[in-house]
Amino acid sequence: MAELLFKSLLRGPMSTRTAPTEPNPWAGLTTLNRGSATITVSTSAVQSDSIFRIAANPGSIGVAANSGGAIVVSSIVDQVSFALATMTGVALPWDTTVMWELMRTSPSLG
Repeated sequence: MAELLFKSLLRGPMSTRTAPTEPNPWAGLTTLNRGSATITVSTSAVQSDSIFRIAANPGSIGVAANSGGAIVVSSIVDQVSFALATMTGVALPWDTTVMWELMRTSPSLG
């Protein structure tokens, strides 16, 4: 169900499309493969002042105890890409799906 405006509040969950047939430069899913500690995501929407929402879905129960810590943004190339990495730099023992969303903080990007 899409979000509905109810007076000044939203009713229902917020939703974002991430279908590969319709690329969305503001949100997506990527996989941090087993044995890797970093991955680069290409998007023209990213800027050095972007706000990121990141959530990880590990491929195994108990992976959080054995992983390299939280997944964080390690570098940004304005309007080109950003890199995600484990906080400790330790490679993950399982494939992990990373869901990301960008929010713009300046009006300079159209």
